[in-house]
Amino acid sequence: MERIGTDESGKGSYFGPLVVAGVKIDEDNEKLLEGIGVRDSKKISKSNIKVLSETIIENCIHSIVLISPKRYNELYPSMRSINGFLLWAHKTVIKNILNESYCDFVIVDDFGSAKSLTLSFSNIKFDIRKRAESDIAVAAASIIARDRFLNWFLGANREYGVDLPIGINDLTIKLGRMLVERHGKDVLKEVAKYHFKTTDKILIED
Repeated sequence: MERIGTDESGKGSYFGPLVVAGVKIDEDNEKLLEGIGVRDSKKISKSNIKVLSETIIENCIHSIVLISPKRYNELYPSMRSINGFLLWAHKTVIKNILNESYCDFVIVDDFGSAKSLTLSFSNIKFDIRKRAESDIAVAAASIIARDRFLNWFLGANREYGVDLPIGINDLTIKLGRMLVERHGKDVLKEVAKYHFKTTDKILIED
């Protein structure tokens, strides 16, 4: 069945962007993706993520929305929550793909406001579910989203001279304080999701 799968990367990481991707697959490229081992990006090494992402992008209609930390923080007052960003970004990648090639079935990895997607599209059936990466279309979307997410860190690490950690842990706070000491507290608005409670922990001694 032709279908679009959408997924995101970065929503739980203090540092880094929020990335949402969508991939449309048909019978032919589904067999190709199965053959090269496309599956949930969380089960794939960083080195293989890059290789698989390039193959997916070359062979499938797709769309990617990357919201940099700086832009994320600028828009947060109007979006008001991470689910606001996710709803807008999932909607955008679906619309971008439909503008290129029609499809009437979309599988979405569930998030807080995902069901609101159905209000924006007529004549399209949605399958919104947890662990949707079990479907290869969503798995492909998770891979290209993860690739763009990881690629952002390569540039940021060179620019700021530290290896920013993914996720949230003790190292996040330690390196956050190091960045603030070197560049001032506004640097967090350039590299992190500023509204996270982690910001207060980093600045507690500021």
